[in-house]
Order: sequence, then C-alpha cells, then structure tokens
Amino acid sequence: MKLKDAISILAGIGDDATKILHKKVGKVKGLDAIEKQIRDEATKSAEKSFGGKLDRVAQVHIDKYVTKRMGYMKKAFKKLDNPKTDTSKQRGDRIGVNETKTARDFGFTKGLERLAKTRKKNIYKSWVTNGDGCPTCTANEDEGPIPIDDMFSSGDYAPTAHPGCDCDLEFTDDDGNAVDVDYDEGDED
Repeated sequence: MKLKDAISILAGIGDDATKILHKKVGKVKGLDAIEKQIRDEATKSAEKSFGGKLDRVAQVHIDKYVTKRMGYMKKAFKKLDNPKTDTSKQRGDRIGVNETKTARDFGFTKGLERLAKTRKKNIYKSWVTNGDGCPTCTANEDEGPIPIDDMFSSGDYAPTAHPGCDCDLEFTDDDGNAVDVDYDEGDED
C-alpha cells in the first residue's frame, strides 16, 4: 500500500465525520449508528485501496482508530447538544476540520512508521508548535526527536492534541537530517 493510500483512508474517516457532524449538530441520538457508518466507510475505502478484503491486522487498526476518535466525537456531540454552547455549522466545521487533520497526520505518520520498519531504517518525529503557547503542545515540542512509533508526553501519536491545534511533525533520520519522503513512495502489498 502506498503512503498516500494510507493517508487517504484515514483522512476519509475525518471527512466522513465532518459530513455526519453537519447532519447531527445538536443531536446526541444515533452515535452508535454513526460510529458503524464511519467504520464501514473506512473499511470500504481501505478495501478499495488494497484491492480486496482486509486482513485481520488492518481491520484491527481501523477499528482501534475509529473507536478512539469516536470517544472525542461523543464528547463534542454532548457539547453541541448543550444549549449553552454553540450548535452552529461553524462549530461542526471546527470539529470536522480537527478530525480530518488528526486523521491525515496519523495516517502519514503510520505510513512512515511502516516504511521505516520495512526498510529497517530509524525515523524520528519532532512536534513543531505554531507558537500559540499551548502547554501540551509546547511540552511535546520540548521532547525533541522521538522514535516514530513512540507516543509524545501528551499521549498523542501525532497532532492534533486539542481542537484548533495546527501543529505539525518533522521527520529526521539517525543523523538528524530531514527525511525526504516521496508522497507516492511505499511498498505495494
């Protein structure tokens, strides 16, 4: 599977979440159905990219990712359902944008992690803040380069650490040189 396919699959989860949020702003009912819909759509997209049925390992990765992100979305839905909070389309957009960025960064990092393992190379990731002063993001940035498969001190694998987070990652090799990654690079399965 190519790196761009992994990113597309996971970004599709975020895109689906945005569409669903637009339909459900202010409504809490049906979250289990939404989770199933997102999981099914992610599985279909992955199968299309792989050209066939997913193996158990790939399905477990998708299931874990969707379950984790749905925990965040359920909290967001509760806030959207609260009349004291903003139930506007803009709030739905903000949550959707956050989910899409999270999915893209997660997918890209997972793709590089896999590439590092298949090529038996060490790749490190460094959190890069946007300068907004967020203590969580600053602490992640202060860690410097960590192995690509490690978690940052915040418990995040990759950005985003919070809604509105626009931090990025930089990737380096053992010598501290930037990892030059071809977006289409990757091993075909």
